[in-house]
Amino acid sequence: HAGLHGRRAMSPRASPKPSAEALDADSASPKQSKNACRICLIISSMGAGGAERVMAHLANAWAERGEDVSLITLNHPAGESFYPLDSRINELGLNLAGERQSLFDGLRNNAARALRLRQAVRRCRPDVCVSFMGRTNVLTLLATRGLRVPVIVSERIFPGFLEKNEAWLHARVLS
Repeated sequence: HAGLHGRRAMSPRASPKPSAEALDADSASPKQSKNACRICLIISSMGAGGAERVMAHLANAWAERGEDVSLITLNHPAGESFYPLDSRINELGLNLAGERQSLFDGLRNNAARALRLRQAVRRCRPDVCVSFMGRTNVLTLLATRGLRVPVIVSERIFPGFLEKNEAWLHARVLS
C-alpha cells in the first residue's frame, strides 16, 4: 500500500509475513522494522463488546506483522482488556471516565479529556490514528486537529443504539 509519511501502511490481510532477517533469533517474533507504521488505536474501553473485539483483532494482527501499535483507552487504566492483546502493543490507559453534574461540568470534562488524549497521541507519534465509537471519535477528531495525522473513525453500533444526546449529536456533525 502507499505509505504514510514514506512508510508502508499495512492492512491485516494484505501485509506480507516478516522476512527471516526480521525475526528475532531469541524469541522468533518479528522485530519492528525501520519501515514499521506507527498506528495509534483509540477506544473508550476494552470491555467485552464487539467493537472492542474488532479493535483487539486489528491491534494483534498489526503487532504480529511488526507494526508499532499503541492502544489508547479513554475510560480505563492500561491492562484491563477483556480480549487478549499481544505483548508488543503499547497500552495507554487514560482512566478519564466520569459523570457530569452540569452542562458546564460536561464541557469542562470533555475539554480536559480531549487535551489528555491529544497529549497521549503526540507521545505515540503516529503515522495514523484509528478510532472506534461515537463519542470517542468526536474526542479523537478534536484532539488531533492540527496534528497533521490522518484519522480514521469507525462507528460500530446497531443504528437503534446511536447517540441520542443532542450535544453529542451536534459535536459529531461539527467534528
